[in-house]
Amino acid sequence: MQVDTIGRPEQLSNVQPGECIFFDSSNGMRFGMLTKDGNQKGFLVFAKSDDGRAPWVITGGLPQNVLVVDKVQIRADWTSAAISAASQIGEITSAAGNFYMRAALRKMETVSINLASGLLDDPPSLGPIFHYARWSAGLVRDGKWLSLVEFPFTKGSV
Repeated sequence: MQVDTIGRPEQLSNVQPGECIFFDSSNGMRFGMLTKDGNQKGFLVFAKSDDGRAPWVITGGLPQNVLVVDKVQIRADWTSAAISAASQIGEITSAAGNFYMRAALRKMETVSINLASGLLDDPPSLGPIFHYARWSAGLVRDGKWLSLVEFPFTKGSV
C-alpha cells in the first residue's frame, strides 16, 4: 500500500535554508520556510504574529522536528503588481532576477529574505523593481493547485 502525504518528517539539522516546512508551535501547526543569517537559523512564519505583524521571523526556541514540504511554489497575483522602491511587510519584491520578502523581526525590526536561497538578503535598490501585494503559496497535486496559505493572511491562517 502506498501512502501519499504532503511532506516528510526531518530533524531541523537536515533542513536547508529555503525549504518549506510545517512545525508545531504553542499556537498550533504553522507553515513557513527555513531561513539563515550567518550561522543563525530562523523560520519565516507565514501567519500573523501575536502583535499582528505578518509574515514574521522567529530565531529562538525552534522545534527540532519538522515536516518538510517539497516543490512549494509562490504564485504572485499579477493584478496586485506595483512599481515602487519601497515594499511593505509580506509583499514579494522582484528585482534583478530574484524574489524577496520583507518580514517582521522582533517588535520593531524588519528583514528581507531571498525566497530562493532562504538567506537574509536585501534586494538591490536600483533597476526595475516590482512588488506584489497578494500571493499564495502551495503546490500542484494531481494537476490542481493546492493552496497552503494566502497573503494577506486572514485570521485562522496556518
